[in-house]
Amino acid sequence: MIVSIPVYDEVDLLGVSGPQEVLKLVPDLEVRLVGGSVDTSVVTRDGFRFLATHSYDDNTQVDVLWVPGGNPNAMAPIMNRGGDGHYLDYIVRTAENARWVCSVCE
Repeated sequence: MIVSIPVYDEVDLLGVSGPQEVLKLVPDLEVRLVGGSVDTSVVTRDGFRFLATHSYDDNTQVDVLWVPGGNPNAMAPIMNRGGDGHYLDYIVRTAENARWVCSVCE
C-alpha cells in the first residue's frame, strides 16, 4: 500500500510528521513525501526542514492521498492553476484513482 503526502513550504509539521510516524509502523506500507522534485528541501511553518522523497511529476497510483494543511498565505499561490500549478494538478490527478483521500487542516 502506498500513502502519498504532498508537501510544500509552510506546511504544518504535525500534518506531515504525525501520519509519517504512525504509518511507518504498518507492515507493507510505503509513505511518500511528494514535493516539487525528489530531494526538494521543504520548510514547515515552524522552520523544520526535510526532503521530499518523490516528485509531483510521479504518476504512480497511490492507495491513500493524505493532504496536510499549512499557512493559508503560502497555499494560495500553489493552489492557483495560473501559477506553477504542479501541486494542484498532482492533487487532482492522484485523487481520481486513490482508494482514500484524506485531509488535515487547522
